[in-house]
Amino acid sequence: MSDSTTPSVVADASGIPHLAVTVASEWQRDRLLSTLKTRFGDGRLVADFTVVRGARTDWFDHVDTLLVCGAELVLRGLLIKLAGAAASGGWPTRLRQAFGRQ
Repeated sequence: MSDSTTPSVVADASGIPHLAVTVASEWQRDRLLSTLKTRFGDGRLVADFTVVRGARTDWFDHVDTLLVCGAELVLRGLLIKLAGAAASGGWPTRLRQAFGRQ
């Protein structure tokens, strides 16, 4: 269903997001963890990071654009799938502005 570089986000029964993601370096891991803690608050997210040198992380520079509460997000290489809150409103336009129309 997903490859090893596909970020996966699910919420547990209490609503705490659980993130499993492969990044290309310790720097990416640290930067992403800092961004997530700032966005969700310390202790309000469970993250499992795997560092794989050379992993494809095209989404990484746009992580702030991709984070939205109440959204379901799937990233696979260049494919972005949105559901829930992110599928409506201005989200499709924001993503086209960040990534271009493909």
